[in-house]
Amino acid sequence: MKFNLYKSLVFLFFFGFSIVFIACKKGKEEPEQPIKPNPEVPTGPAPVILSLSSTTGSYGDYLSIEGANFSAIASENIVKINNKGVYVHLANPNTIVFAVPKGVGSGPLTVTVNGKTATYPNFTYVKGLLVSRFIGDGNVGYLDGKGLDTRLGVSNYTQLIVDQDDNIYSNDVAYLIRKTTPDATITTLAGKLDDLAPVDGPISTARFGIIKSFAIDKQKNIYLTEENMLGNSIRKISSNGIVSTLIKNDSRRPSSIVIGTNNNPYVLLDGNLIIKLDPSGTLLGTYGPFNLPDGAGFKMLVDSKDNLYFFGNTCTALYKVTLAGNVSVLAGKKGEYKNTDGIGTDAKFNYANDFIIDKDDNIYVLQHSQQDLLRKVSPDGNVVTLYKRPQSAVIYTWPMDDMARPLSSYRVPTGRLARDSKGNFYIWDNENFWALKCQEEL
Repeated sequence: MKFNLYKSLVFLFFFGFSIVFIACKKGKEEPEQPIKPNPEVPTGPAPVILSLSSTTGSYGDYLSIEGANFSAIASENIVKINNKGVYVHLANPNTIVFAVPKGVGSGPLTVTVNGKTATYPNFTYVKGLLVSRFIGDGNVGYLDGKGLDTRLGVSNYTQLIVDQDDNIYSNDVAYLIRKTTPDATITTLAGKLDDLAPVDGPISTARFGIIKSFAIDKQKNIYLTEENMLGNSIRKISSNGIVSTLIKNDSRRPSSIVIGTNNNPYVLLDGNLIIKLDPSGTLLGTYGPFNLPDGAGFKMLVDSKDNLYFFGNTCTALYKVTLAGNVSVLAGKKGEYKNTDGIGTDAKFNYANDFIIDKDDNIYVLQHSQQDLLRKVSPDGNVVTLYKRPQSAVIYTWPMDDMARPLSSYRVPTGRLARDSKGNFYIWDNENFWALKCQEEL
């Protein structure tokens, strides 16, 4: 009896202990977690990329993506190039317009809408020209100095020439020759303000009429054609600073002047005649008259073989003239104002503001155009657009003083063009009265 009572007490003890142990353990267990719903699956069809307006682009270019299933809200289209985000300018279900960022690099282009992504396999980034103000404070006038603390008087007479040390000479004030060094310092090399009576002698006391055209040879002698109160003359500024008159009061009205391969000046006269001089002004030959169907235009160029080039009076056709008398159209077509790349007459120009030639006989054309800014003509007449302004681009008229902007975003209404040995372009802007430096992106 006692044994059974003992067994009962032991059983009750262990039973009670088990109840307490189980209760304590249950109290320490994590509370049950609510069941999470499945993550939200993106809705709507995936975007589709059919084409790009260009598979290449430079900083500041505005390009378009054609396709389907884009959002009409620009910010809902996530566009990336080389896995870097770009600014979406505007969008509709079939088109996205975006701006190419600086230094984005080359790689795939993607469009993500509502979590779904379409990929274009490769976009090529091309380093472009960055434009910044070089000299001039934006007010028309005359003031030597450095950088933005200077003034220019750019006009239709203005021409630019560059020497072998990359100094730029200009006649932006039409009876002065001014020199701008690569560090943006501008000084008056020859002439005096408001003194137009022609005077020979030392450069410090020499005076000039209206300088119509000028050129520099390999020894830094400058030759110029001049319209003064007595007539039209051809004059020379020697590299040692002496001004002389080579041909005085010529009734044939000399205008454009260039320097040929042997340092001989070629001068355009009335009636499309060309004369060749030696450095002392002695006549070496007369060529023409040439039959230029569009006239001689405002300027003449010469290449490494002494072929001459004119843009014609409509500024739409580029003519090549050999001294043997052959006249041909290198590129463009008279009176057709278009922007079309191509070869020969298949190419079109929308009015040339200025044109220059490099040592390899490539010609660069600065256009007065809403779109195509700078174009290149190779010696075989092939025309390509180097820098253009897209239709939807934001156009600036005032580059910030310390900020280089894409040339494609800058409004260049009219101007004169130069290029240095490093490939930098310079534009003397004759609406804003400053000079721009266009430097290739590093």
